[in-house]
Amino acid sequence: MINTIKIISEVIALSALGLNVVISLPQTFKILKTKNSKGVSAFSFISIVILQIITVLHGYFHHDIALMIGMLLAAIVNTILVSLIFTYRPKI
Repeated sequence: MINTIKIISEVIALSALGLNVVISLPQTFKILKTKNSKGVSAFSFISIVILQIITVLHGYFHHDIALMIGMLLAAIVNTILVSLIFTYRPKI
């Protein structure tokens, strides 16, 4: 019973990590397609990247490779998104 709960917990956690990586992709593709980042909060995505980097460090210190890789990939995607937000900001 304990093994089953542990396996289910691992599957849920890995699924959440995968979702964390892909959740920002639609916004990224929209900015690339429209060449416009109006209405997208740079502050929010910078905050998310900082939290993801902190989680990568947590994974490192706790020897959790899956957590490190999952959050690192998500941080990379969101860092790209932040750069696109600044690149395609509406000119004033």
